[in-house]
Amino acid sequence: MSVSFWARRINDRFKVAPPACAHPPTWKFDYPIIHAQTRTQWRSWLTHNTISRPRCPYPESVEEAICFGWIDSTNTILDEEPSDLKAALGRDPRARSNWDGFPTQGRKLMLWWIISAARDVTRADQRAHG
Repeated sequence: MSVSFWARRINDRFKVAPPACAHPPTWKFDYPIIHAQTRTQWRSWLTHNTISRPRCPYPESVEEAICFGWIDSTNTILDEEPSDLKAALGRDPRARSNWDGFPTQGRKLMLWWIISAARDVTRADQRAHG
C-alpha cells in the first residue's frame, strides 16, 4: 500500500489536517496561509500580526498560583545555604572549596536534598555524606 493511503488513514483517524502545501489551490480558508521563506520574512510577519499585551512576569504568576492553591507546592529559594550547612563548610576548608567549585545547578540539587529531609537526623546525615 502506498504511503499516501496510510497518511490519509492516519489523518482520518486522528482528524489531523493535511499540511498547507497539500491543499488543492481551490480550497478556501478563513485565515491566511503564510509561506515565509526566510527567518526575516517570518519575523516581519510576526511583528505586524501579533497583538501586544502587557504580561505578568513568570515568577510573579507562579507565586500567585501557589498562593491560590493552583500549584500544589511551596516557594523554596535554594540560593542561600542553611546556617547548619554554612557552619559545617566553615569547619572544613577542603569541603568549602569543593562546594564552591560545584556548578550552581549542582549546588541547588544538593541543597534541595538536604533541605527536603523530614527529620533533623536525616538532614544531618545527608549534610555529612553529601
